[in-house]
Parts: sequence; C-alpha cells; structure tokens
Amino acid sequence: MASARQAQAAKQNVKKAQQAARRKRTIARLPKSTRSELGKQAARGRQRGGEAGHALEQRNRQQLYEIAKDENIPGRSERKHLRGVSDTEQRQYEHIKEEAEKEVAARTVRRQHKEKGHSKGR
Repeated sequence: MASARQAQAAKQNVKKAQQAARRKRTIARLPKSTRSELGKQAARGRQRGGEAGHALEQRNRQQLYEIAKDENIPGRSERKHLRGVSDTEQRQYEHIKEEAEKEVAARTVRRQHKEKGHSKGR
C-alpha cells in the first residue's frame, strides 16, 4: 500500500499530466480509432469498478508485480549487477552464467574487462 505522501505525489503527478495534456492537446492529436479505444478501455475499467480484468493488459503495475511475486518470476531488481562493468559486459556475464558456474562467469567477464583496459566503475 502506498503511504499518504506517495498517494499525494501520485495525485499531483496525475494533475500535472492532465494539465499538460490539456495544454498540448496530446489526446486530440491521436488518431480517432486510438481515442475511441482509450474511451472504451476507460469505460470497461469503470464498469469493473477499478478491479483488474482477466487479461494482463488490464492490470496496473502493482497488480503485475503481485502476480510475478506469486509465480516466483524474478524481476530486474533481483538481478545482481557486477560492480565496475558495463551493461554489455553484464549481459555477457548472464549468458556465460547459463553455461558455466557463476564464479567462472564473473572471472571471465572481469578478465575481459581488464584486458580491454577499462578502469573500475563505468
């Protein structure tokens, strides 16, 4: 559950986004089919009383996180990033880790990192 401060910040963000949309008329510039589909989605949400639908597309972020947690699906925050290596080298590490032991993968990536002449950090 969000704290009172988070809820207040979220409301403020929504108000700012609505003001920007009114000022820039971003929704009005969308194709008619898209605008009509947005209205239909909003109506379906109101009809459900804000509850999540069956399809994952009808869920909000928090509901998707809860589903992922229940099904033990690892998220981005659960992945450990090696210190001092780039994103590319991190992907190499993930690829090697699937094929070999974690320790071997880390040593391999760090050795390649060092051979390329990279300094610590990014």
